[in-house]
Amino acid sequence: MSPQRIARMRIEAERCTGCGECVPACPEEAISLRDGIACIAEDLCRGCEACVPACPQGAIVAVRQGETLPAPATVTLTRPQVEIVPTRESPLARVAARALPAVGTALAVIGRDVILRAAEMLIDRWTGEPDSSSLSSPRSAASPPASEHGGRHRYRGGRA
Repeated sequence: MSPQRIARMRIEAERCTGCGECVPACPEEAISLRDGIACIAEDLCRGCEACVPACPQGAIVAVRQGETLPAPATVTLTRPQVEIVPTRESPLARVAARALPAVGTALAVIGRDVILRAAEMLIDRWTGEPDSSSLSSPRSAASPPASEHGGRHRYRGGRA
């Protein structure tokens, strides 16, 4: 069987890594890299197959005359169609859209104040220092009920 004449060279894009090893191997300078994949200019290629052993991935294939190549695989992606239905805005939604930013800001300020006070109280209890709120309250744990002493004197440790 006589060898068939080479019709053209082909790059299998899925195997090509874009390393460029085939570019200097071509004596006719028919191979170049485009977008990270080797491309063969068919008008310059004379089918010498010098590029075939130069490709470490085996991505260059000689197409013999009379050979039919399988068509490149194609994948068709379809996106599901989503129907957008306009909604009617209620009056409550309009009011909420105006009021919520102000309410959110107020809650953030109040929440920050509450968190700071709670943190101070916890730190005071942890360190053993009395917090300022317990000293100013008339019925703190350190003072007896007002009826025992007529409400005039504070309880001071061992003295009644």
